Amino acid sequence: MPILSRLVLAVACLLPAACSAVHVSSDWNPNVDFSTLDTWRFATPSSTHPVGGAVNQDDFESDRVAYAIKRNLASKGFREVESGMPASFLVSYHQVVNSEMSIAKLNDYAGYGDIGMDAGAGTGVPLHSGYGLSEDPFVNHYMQDTLFIDISTDDGGTLVWRGSGASNRGRPRSSRNQQDSVDKRVDKILADFPPAG
Repeated sequence: MPILSRLVLAVACLLPAACSAVHVSSDWNPNVDFSTLDTWRFATPSSTHPVGGAVNQDDFESDRVAYAIKRNLASKGFREVESGMPASFLVSYHQVVNSEMSIAKLNDYAGYGDIGMDAGAGTGVPLHSGYGLSEDPFVNHYMQDTLFIDISTDDGGTLVWRGSGASNRGRPRSSRNQQDSVDKRVDKILADFPPAG
């Protein structure tokens, strides 16, 4: 395969790959003693703190997120209680979906600079080639969804911790692969819960 074709293919492959990573962040109230938290349950919709633009997940996706949250919190020693029972904290989650765009541009040397090799056996003819690549940008449009997981106090009225994980929406996969993907995403979001210190 010609070098030019390989470079163009490499850039085309890198664009979706760069968007597929999960970018996480979290924030919390430093005045809360998280060491006192032990039991939890899911909040009712009226006691959640959605971000603008939130969209409802379909039942399959919502169930996958709920399962992943239950599994993660159980692994940390938190005990889930039945709906309506007292709990030291409540958990809610929602998604925001946005249309995004990424742009990559190759320079005349495909991002690798001047090749600068000598050709032939002792001919001393320098090869300085940029392969004549176009400077037109590669534009990639994709849908990005951000999953928010909120932790609130036992009345659901005070948000004490929020984590989020943003990634692009890929092509539909098998149900098992989707659960694995959600599990990893939720684990990354909840990695900082409870916050250290």
